[in-house]
Order: sequence, then structure tokens, then C-alpha cells
Amino acid sequence: MTISRTPERIEFLSNVLTTALEHYSYGFPGILEYPDVDNPADVYAVIYDRYEEESDGTDEWQPSRTWRVDVDTIAHGLGVLKEKYRSGDVLRELFAADRDNDAGEIDVVGALAILEAAIFGDITYN
Repeated sequence: MTISRTPERIEFLSNVLTTALEHYSYGFPGILEYPDVDNPADVYAVIYDRYEEESDGTDEWQPSRTWRVDVDTIAHGLGVLKEKYRSGDVLRELFAADRDNDAGEIDVVGALAILEAAIFGDITYN
């Protein structure tokens, strides 16, 4: 099934993903792959949970799991949060930013909450 999104919506989702990824060591995701792309619809990364790194028996480590995340991942995470937290004020500002396609209103904590919900099914580390 192909999802049709406006350019504004794609840019919003891409900006939220970028906010979650470019956290400067805040939050769970470590980045294995994050290419520089021009089109917001093409933004993606391969991430791992840096809190669950596993030793491979040397001084190196191997992530136990990895995820490829993109704008669809962020859209899914928003859907998960809307379903779980539809009532109350807990995520009111995040939902307002989602409604208005205004990623400037979502800080790193909010962006990570969306990414966590997409991957883990709920806010996990925030």
C-alpha cells in the first residue's frame, strides 16, 4: 500500500527523524548508517539501541539488534502514541505539532519518544 503524503508532511516527518537522530549522545539510538540525502522523503538511518550493546569477546562490540528508520517509522510512532495517549495532556504539545506539521515545536525528548514508540511500542527511555 502506497501512502500519499504532502511535501509539507514529508518534511515534518523527516525533520522529526533528524531531531531524534542528531541528539549528540542523548537518548538510545546509536547510528550505524545515516547518509546525506537531498530529498526529505529519502532520509533514513540504520540505528541500534546503544544501551544494549553486546561484547563480541574483543574490545569491539556488536549491536544485538538494528533498525532501519525513515519517515514511515516516524509516522508509525506518532500513530502509536495517538492510540495510547489520546486522552489527557501528557503529549498535547507533541500532538499539536503533529497536527500543524511544525517540527520546530518538537524537541529531542519528543522526537525520541516518537522513535521509541515506533520501535518498542511505547515510550521506553524518556
